[in-house]
Amino acid sequence: MRNGAHYDSPTAEWGDKVTSSNATGAFESTGNSVDSDNRQPRSTPASGGDRSARLRPAFDWGSPFPGSVSAVHGVYVLGMHRSGTSLLAGVIDALGFHGGPPDTMLKPDEFNRDGYWEQRPIVELHDEVLLKLGGFASAPPKLTTLDPDLAREVGGRIDDTIADFQRPWFVKDPRQVLLLDAWDAALGAQAFAVIASRRPHDVIRSLRHRNGYSAELAGGLWEHYTHALLESSRGRRCYVVHYDDLLARRHEVITDLARVLSGAISLGGAIQQPAIDAAVALVGCPGEASSSTATPPTHTSELLPEQVQLYDVIRELRGHHGALDLPRLPPISSAGRHAIEWRRRRLRAASYFFGRSLNVRAALDRRRPITRATSTA
Repeated sequence: MRNGAHYDSPTAEWGDKVTSSNATGAFESTGNSVDSDNRQPRSTPASGGDRSARLRPAFDWGSPFPGSVSAVHGVYVLGMHRSGTSLLAGVIDALGFHGGPPDTMLKPDEFNRDGYWEQRPIVELHDEVLLKLGGFASAPPKLTTLDPDLAREVGGRIDDTIADFQRPWFVKDPRQVLLLDAWDAALGAQAFAVIASRRPHDVIRSLRHRNGYSAELAGGLWEHYTHALLESSRGRRCYVVHYDDLLARRHEVITDLARVLSGAISLGGAIQQPAIDAAVALVGCPGEASSSTATPPTHTSELLPEQVQLYDVIRELRGHHGALDLPRLPPISSAGRHAIEWRRRRLRAASYFFGRSLNVRAALDRRRPITRATSTA
């Protein structure tokens, strides 16, 4: 087994090239092994084949399953960048969920050898909407409320995208937490959420190493995304997975997650033990993980008081929540807010000089920062 799946690698807007994939992903519920040379499954279904037939062994189609079933036949994999969302999406895939057409899946690369589990049309949609709202993925807009015309356009594109997914499906893109209300409106109901959480110290360190962000910007982004995630998840049925728990107690966490998903989503039966075993096996040993664990130790200043308070809220959340109950969240720190605003202004200025098309502006967002607020100093 390869251990490159352990950590959430930087997705497209964090400095990586967006490309499509010709593979469904590194791990399947059938337990396919992976060729470490070409980073693709040794056994891959033919293009256009019936993937649902390949998934059926993951479920016990003759057994009843408990709990109220969601009206939405899929799950969101949610979390801040570098928080373990790629690993968690791999687990969900191994449990028998479908991440969308293989030909539009982002390809694995040197930063994430087991794949991002992200659909290019969804990534591009999120980037486009954030740009129309006056922000970027690495400098989110202040408000993400869509006007009626934009909401209808976005809803239609979400419907068209999900229509290409086999059921049960999953969607994974960290930007989704900024636009979760639009997704719920498009689907007509709240999808079950599997939420990844990781220590902010590790997220900040990883962003500084991979993207050259200042501690202020990295911390501000962790605050902004986490704040948006929690506020959008109030009252939502969800399962919260802490990254360290998943590594240290993978069998216990994944078995319980499978049990909850069997009752929460219309699967036709309980998730079977071979699929659980495949999901457990892919988590592996944290000491041999990919780019996040390989990040060299760097000096990270202490968390700001607002960040400590926010971390105190999310680290108390574990496991299944029938309706996520949260206290009032602390405000985003002024230092984090100012760092994001500075980057947003600089990206806007750059887009004015280099081009105003959505593609050019999104490409500028993916560049490593060179401005005062995003230096490595």
